[in-house]
Amino acid sequence: MKLEKYPERKANSIFIKLQQNLVDTEQRIALVGGYFNNVATFYKIKIEIIPDRFVAFMAGLHQRPLMVTDEFERAPTQVKLSE
Repeated sequence: MKLEKYPERKANSIFIKLQQNLVDTEQRIALVGGYFNNVATFYKIKIEIIPDRFVAFMAGLHQRPLMVTDEFERAPTQVKLSE
């Protein structure tokens, strides 16, 4: 079975690949957000411990806010397939 003879199958497979790419991208964003929060938490703890606290104060280092997401209430991603 060749895809050229069945253009609807070819279009369907391209759309499925697009959906999978969107899912993969969202998963990578979630992983990076988790990594950022881990690093920010470690940083926060580190600059509160003496003697690092004094060095952080002299260097002007401050705590960073954590990334917060509402995974369950997030708006669906809008994809424009044609103009």
